[in-house]
Amino acid sequence: MPADRDELRRFLASATARVRSLGEPQGQPSFGLDELRGRLVEISARGASATLTAAIELVAEAQEQGEPIAWIAGASGTFYPPDVAESGIDLQALVVVRVVDAVAAARAAERLLRSGAFGLVVIDDIAELSLAAQGRLVALAQAHDAAIACLTA
Repeated sequence: MPADRDELRRFLASATARVRSLGEPQGQPSFGLDELRGRLVEISARGASATLTAAIELVAEAQEQGEPIAWIAGASGTFYPPDVAESGIDLQALVVVRVVDAVAAARAAERLLRSGAFGLVVIDDIAELSLAAQGRLVALAQAHDAAIACLTA
């Protein structure tokens, strides 16, 4: 049994070293706007979670960098202006689009990204974007150096 423990320790040390060699400080993942540019990410959790907090932190970072932001909210989205403003977000510099379903959300996100004006697009409370829509959004995010964050439950 001790040989198995030693082997496990060597494996874990090797895996940790590989993670650190990829540029992650002390094995802690980066989750900032610059790391997300050109990508579509899903921020998801069950129950009481910090998904909204993580999204608001991205919005704050984007505003600090002078990037325009769009927040696309579904019918039962979590966007509540007083809470967002209390978090230090400038509501006058935030575009909010209300949509009825995933198709409308994808269309709105595509138009916003295609304009080239937005550094961050948040899609809140959309059940499921089709793979085709996700592909188009990623291509637009890459073309315009933008990030897309989808908040899901």
